[in-house]
Amino acid sequence: DYFSHEDEVFRKWIDTINFAIESSAFDNIYVDATHISRNSRKKTLSRLNLKHVDIIPVWFNISPETCLERNDMREGRAFVPKSVIRRMGETIEPPSHSEIFKYKDIIDYTYERTDKKPKPIKEQTFIPAKMTPKKLKSQ
Repeated sequence: DYFSHEDEVFRKWIDTINFAIESSAFDNIYVDATHISRNSRKKTLSRLNLKHVDIIPVWFNISPETCLERNDMREGRAFVPKSVIRRMGETIEPPSHSEIFKYKDIIDYTYERTDKKPKPIKEQTFIPAKMTPKKLKSQ
C-alpha cells in the first residue's frame, strides 16, 4: 500500500534534515514538502533541532485551476486526484509571521494566469530542494 510506510518515511526524512542541520558540511538546507497548513508546518518544525537556524519558507501561490492543468500532464503515481487538489486549494494556509516558529523571512512566489500559462508576478531567487555542501560553494 502506498501509505503503509508513511510514518517510517517521515521519521527518516526528519532524521536526514536533523543530520544536515547538525553537520558543519552545509551552509544551506532546502526542504521540499507540501505544508498547506500551520499544523503541518508545526508537525515538521517541532521535530527539528532549530537552534541557530533561520527558517525561510517559500510560498508558491498558484491557483487551484493552474494546479489542475499541470496535474493533467502527470501520469501514474505522480497524478493527484482532482478532488484532493480542490480540497487543498480550499484549506491552504500561507506561512505567516504570526506562527509559533519565527521565520526570518517569507518568500512569496505568486503566479498570475495568462493564456493558461503561469506568469511570475513577484520573482524571488529560488534554489531547488537540495542540500548544498560548503565544499561545493567554492568550486
